[in-house]
Amino acid sequence: MPDTLLVNSKLNPGDELRSANGTFVLKFQNDGNLVLYIDSSSRWAIDGGGATAPSLINCAIWNTFPHTKGASQCILQADGNFVIYKPGGNTPANKAFASNTNGKGGTHLVVQDDGNVVLYTADSKSVWATNTSVGETPGVNTSAPDTGGAPLTSSPDFMEPPQTLNLGQELRSANGTFALKFQMDGNLVLYIESKSKYAGRMNRAVWNSRSENRGATHFVAQKDGNFVIYKPGGDVPHNSVFATGTNDGTWLVVQDDGNVVLYDLSKSIVWQTSTSASFAPGVNTTAPLPPGFQ
Repeated sequence: MPDTLLVNSKLNPGDELRSANGTFVLKFQNDGNLVLYIDSSSRWAIDGGGATAPSLINCAIWNTFPHTKGASQCILQADGNFVIYKPGGNTPANKAFASNTNGKGGTHLVVQDDGNVVLYTADSKSVWATNTSVGETPGVNTSAPDTGGAPLTSSPDFMEPPQTLNLGQELRSANGTFALKFQMDGNLVLYIESKSKYAGRMNRAVWNSRSENRGATHFVAQKDGNFVIYKPGGDVPHNSVFATGTNDGTWLVVQDDGNVVLYDLSKSIVWQTSTSASFAPGVNTTAPLPPGFQ
C-alpha cells in the first residue's frame, strides 16, 4: 500500500494511503469522507504495559466530514492544490475540500510514520499538513489547528463504529461552537465552547452522561449500534456506566445547532441529547436558555 500521492494522481472512493510503518491509514471512504485512522493492527494498539489500548484502535484523528459527503475523487492537481471533488466535473462549483496550496509547488502528499499527513514541494518544503503528528508518544493530537481548505474543525464532529473516544478526547461541531468532551473524570460533557459566538455562555455545560468518577476509560461506538461508556475489564454490560440503548446507531454527530444526534443508516434519529439551540447565533445572548439547555 503506497504512502504517497504524487502530483496528477488521484484517489477514488475505497482507495487509501498507508504510512510506511503501517500505523496510519488515510482512507477515501465510499461516502466521500477522507479520514485518517490509527490502524487496529499497529503498534499504537498496545500500551506501555503490553495491554490492549481500545481507545486507540481504529481511532479517526482527522477527517473532512461533512463537507465532502458524496464526493467522488480526491486529486493532487498539477497546480499543487490537493482537492476533493463531488461528481459533475473538476470545477470550482464541485469542489468540496481543498488545501488551498495552488501555486505553492506541492508535488507529493505523504502519510508519515508519525501520523502527520504532509504536502511537500520537490525540495521537501511543507506547504500543508493535517497537524496530527503523535511523535513517539501513543495518543492523538486532537487539538491540532485547522490548516486550511474547507472550514474544518480541529476535532471531528462525528464518530461511527468501531471508533472510540479516549479520556481527554472530544468531538466538536463543524462551526466550532459546541464540544462533546470525554473528560478525565470519565464524564461525557457537551459544552458551549468559550471561543464561540455564544460569548455570554462561555464554557457552559449543557448536557452530560453523569458518568463522572466511576472509573470510565473509553466511549465506544459499537458495531451493534449501541454507543457505550465502559470501565476497564472488558467491553461487557456489567462494565458499562452509560449507554444510548440503541441497536441501530450509525453516526453520532455534534451538530452546529448544539444537538448531539445518533442517526441510523436511513438518517432517522434513534437517540439525541435534545440540546438544539433554537435561537439565532449571536443574537440576544442574554436571553433565557431554550428548552433542553437546563
